Formats: sequence, C-alpha cells, structure tokens
Amino acid sequence: LTLGFVGDSALALEYGYGTRTTPTIVGHMLEKFGALRTVRVVNRAVSGTSSSAWFPGAAIYDNAVKAFRATNTQYVVYCHGLNDALGTYDEFLYDAFLSQAINAFVADGFTIILCRPTVRFDDPVYITNMTGYMPILDSKVNGTTILQGDLLAFDYFLVHPEEVPDTIHPQNKG
Repeated sequence: LTLGFVGDSALALEYGYGTRTTPTIVGHMLEKFGALRTVRVVNRAVSGTSSSAWFPGAAIYDNAVKAFRATNTQYVVYCHGLNDALGTYDEFLYDAFLSQAINAFVADGFTIILCRPTVRFDDPVYITNMTGYMPILDSKVNGTTILQGDLLAFDYFLVHPEEVPDTIHPQNKG
C-alpha cells in the first residue's frame, strides 16, 4: 500500500519526532495494524500552503502527481484548512479551493482520503473559520473517490493543548 500525503506544515515538518513526520508515523501505525502489509509513504506536503495552491499547472501539484504516479500511489491523504482559516478564507472560498484541489487529484486517478486539520486554539478567527469548514469537508466525502479520513484531530487538540505547544503543530503523543 502506498499513501501520498498533501497538506501544510502539520504534515511536512518534523515536530518532536526527530526524523519522523506525521505521515511517516501514520505509515508505521498502519503497518502495525495491518500485520504483514507494508505501507509506503510519499509525503508531498508543503509548509505554508493552503488549498488554493493545489491545482493542475502549479508546480507543487504537478510535482506531487509525478511523485505519486512514479510510486504507484492510489490513495492521497489530503489535509488542508489550517492556513486557509488563518488566511481568513470565508466558507465560499474554502469550498471552491478545496473542491478544485480534490477534484483535480480524483481526475488524475487518485482516491482521496479527506482529513480534518489540526486545531490552532489561540486564534478565535481560526476556530470560527474551521468550525464553518467542517460541514464543507464532510460534504465532499462520497465513499468511492473521496473517503472519510481523520475526524478527531481538531476536537482532540482543542481539549489537549499540551500536545500542540507551538499552537499549530502536533507533538509527542498527539
């Protein structure tokens, strides 16, 4: 099983794990639960990006698709929203950018696993925007080309701020 990852710094960077990013840890967890199944992770997350940056013709999108095809990736774990909410994209813009990105990956032959982003609990505008984004994320899941991913991170980190010491990036147990 090969999983591609697309997102922002919450997926791209190493926080509290030495040389292990969140996608690498997810891959190890899935291997453990899947017994003998090997899970390969192809991480194309880019720090500082929002859903508006991921579209055909954009270098980060095209490079991700190229890497995913080269590794026979079938599933792309898509997790964006943090920088969208910090950029104060309203729900209409977020919906448009999210749809553009995930529909492009689907059109390129990938199945999306759509995840909710982590929480930034020190910013009330962010929490308001993300709360409005949740129904949009949920509405995209169709059970065939767009699958439900993580539903727990936002709520978990909202009540466990100690797991997000810089207010953005999960660490340690989180």
